[in-house]
Amino acid sequence: MHLHYKLMTIRACFLPFIIYYAIFMSRILFYKLPFTTGNILLAILPLPVLAALAVVVYYKWLKRVAKFHIVSFVALGIIFCLATLSAMGYNLSNTKFDYNKWVESPNLRIDIVDHMLTKYDLDSRSKDGVIDLLGLPDDPATTQEVGDASLFVYLLGVKKIEKNDKTYYLNIQFNQDNLVERYFITDFAGIPVPQNDK
Repeated sequence: MHLHYKLMTIRACFLPFIIYYAIFMSRILFYKLPFTTGNILLAILPLPVLAALAVVVYYKWLKRVAKFHIVSFVALGIIFCLATLSAMGYNLSNTKFDYNKWVESPNLRIDIVDHMLTKYDLDSRSKDGVIDLLGLPDDPATTQEVGDASLFVYLLGVKKIEKNDKTYYLNIQFNQDNLVERYFITDFAGIPVPQNDK
């Protein structure tokens, strides 16, 4: 096999790894994927395959001739892997709940609300406790009285669903004792049709 065709074959062998990491990186950035065991494995697992492929190609075909090409592709794989891990780390740091970010940047709440709901138990929390945690609702008009209960509505921001942008809200309903009765995230402000939302 001529050297030119050998080099083309090498590029064809390593191209799927580049495409894989490009797609994975785009998903990390679009869906703001953080560090999880599954995501870390998806970032790392292609590297042993890439290294094994490089060794096979090196010893079977080219040895010294294409050493630079093989090392370059493996280095690119490592760089892509580190880039995906770095992006996940960045997403993790930007999806952690922070009171100042919550209060000062309402449109970013959509990124940190899941962490807040996981870290802080809103069930049976007092109204004052909710205000201490999240501040007052952005607009007095979003505080609603519903029968013997009241409702706080917090703007979460816009999230892209398929081709549509939707604005989401965190609704927190209190009972007559001013304790959290239930909470739910909707794409409208207010009480939804009664159901088990939480």
